[in-house]
Amino acid sequence: MAEKHGGRVCPKCGMNMGQRHLCPICDKTEENTGSAPNPTADAGGNTAPAASQTADYVSRLIEFIGGYGYMYDWDKEFNTFFDGLPGEHSYEEYHDACSKVSGIFGRNRPDSDKVSGSMTIKVMNELKAVFPDLSDEEARGLAMDLLDYRIAPLPPRRSPEVMKMYLNAKRKNDSEAQYNLGYACEHGKGVEKDKAEAVKWYRKAAEQGHAEAQNNLGRAYEYGEGVKKDKAEAVKWYRKAAEQGNASAQNNLGYAYEHGEGVSEDKAEAVKWYRKAAEQGHAEAQNNLGYCYSEGIGVAENRTEAVKWYRKAAEQGNASA
Repeated sequence: MAEKHGGRVCPKCGMNMGQRHLCPICDKTEENTGSAPNPTADAGGNTAPAASQTADYVSRLIEFIGGYGYMYDWDKEFNTFFDGLPGEHSYEEYHDACSKVSGIFGRNRPDSDKVSGSMTIKVMNELKAVFPDLSDEEARGLAMDLLDYRIAPLPPRRSPEVMKMYLNAKRKNDSEAQYNLGYACEHGKGVEKDKAEAVKWYRKAAEQGHAEAQNNLGRAYEYGEGVKKDKAEAVKWYRKAAEQGNASAQNNLGYAYEHGEGVSEDKAEAVKWYRKAAEQGHAEAQNNLGYCYSEGIGVAENRTEAVKWYRKAAEQGNASA
């Protein structure tokens, strides 16, 4: 059972507390049941103002270092990065701060994916030593950000955009971020290609019902990309996406039924799924449906209908039509 933290100061970590407080020692959020006022609220009881300018620019520096990787020559990228920063500080001040954040980043590597409270406090104290006007809460939040970037299971060369996706995928369990991160890993968009890592993130999104991720996970199983080839598992995920109306998955499921890959061959069922995708404008499905009509596969032969669907596919640039 989690221990209640009372009063304005946490008895475990010594930090000032708001109405809810994440103690970095026990890594749990607890209610502040003490009678002391919330130090982050004003006299009217309103929530504290937005983060200070210092916290804002330190956050940007952490994103930059976390994105490009401290061990690489971030100096080469700094001019472009500096152009996007607000003008409160000089180039030299920002550059010096970036160098110091890079040092903190490099010195602190958790032993596992779970960041300990003691390491959070260590990084928090290092940040406050460099940026003394950070509040305790700001320094704690920034320390957690920095450590999350540090343990990201991605190659060191990654764009800040990919790292933002990673944080949203991990912290918020955001299925769209998980899908986008899977796509980035699969295609090397802002990060080195890693098919196994792509499958990991597609799966997380697919299990939350993300149709595009389900289709992509099915394709990974069909072709054995980043995971052992398994046609039956491919059909499973294609079906989940197809039932949500994903045209690519409907076409893929139709192909599986037509050729008996991962499922018992059923030409009529193939035509059913090809038609669903074709009616949504999927060019490959239109071509496949045209072929079925042309050859009498799963449907009565009908050359007029075949030409109709071939034409629709050809008008979209499908070379096979």
